[in-house]
Amino acid sequence: MSRPSDGQDIEEGNVDMTGNTATNDTSAGSIHARRPSRIANAAPVGVLAFASTTWLSSMCNVSTRGIHTPNVVVGMALFCGGLTQSMASMWEFPRGNVFGATA
Repeated sequence: MSRPSDGQDIEEGNVDMTGNTATNDTSAGSIHARRPSRIANAAPVGVLAFASTTWLSSMCNVSTRGIHTPNVVVGMALFCGGLTQSMASMWEFPRGNVFGATA
């Protein structure tokens, strides 16, 4: 693998893993052109699921309105907190957001 010469920067995204210069010119038949994602940003859904589950768990811990049995928290943690965050993580991979997919 050759080292990138001047004008090529891996952080800028114009050099691929083999050291070749990647262009965004689709008319030249480049396979490196990035297409826009048709998948919506799933990060707000994941954050909402985490925040609402945490908020409900905190309200149960301080016995808001006299609630002493955490039945509501179990359903919220399984479906909203767990399932929704897992789905949001799967939606982040095709968008190229590795941090959002693993967080």
